[in-house]
Amino acid sequence: CFGVTTAIRKAEEELQKGETLYCLGDIVHNSIECERLKNMGLITINHEEFARLHNAKVLLRAHGEPPATYETARRNNLEIIDATCPFVAKIHKIVDEHSAAGAVVLIAGNPDHPEVLGIRGHCQGDVHIFQSEEGKTRNYHSCSDGFGCILAVEGGLQNEGSQAKQKAAHRNGGRHHR
Repeated sequence: CFGVTTAIRKAEEELQKGETLYCLGDIVHNSIECERLKNMGLITINHEEFARLHNAKVLLRAHGEPPATYETARRNNLEIIDATCPFVAKIHKIVDEHSAAGAVVLIAGNPDHPEVLGIRGHCQGDVHIFQSEEGKTRNYHSCSDGFGCILAVEGGLQNEGSQAKQKAAHRNGGRHHR
């Protein structure tokens, strides 16, 4: 994923400056790469540690973060190195705009995955997260209130044997728009 590659490159560049750099969550789902970056000086923290951190530099990984994370950073005087994947950022914008207009948001993915949590954080109304075909069918029928719905798919999901992909679609009146 080029988003993860970009996040790693940004981390390496910052670490080469010799300054302390924190990363909110593992930068990649690869323990060997995380260990390599740790040996370079990257300090991985969780959200509780992030909330207590002040006057520091923090890298936000490619998965993206909800708006509350940026607000905490502002309050705590944290310098953010934002490595959110541009595709993920686009999905954040789409779900934000459409959910503000009343659309139901359906998210296909692991409800505990950081990318799903980031997407969820950009929603302003009804949100349904599902992992199975049965969940998709059940939740898709909740979009019959006239507002339509948005479908966001976690980037790491495999869909019918295809390459991992990230997409958002808008459904209104039975039509899908990409």
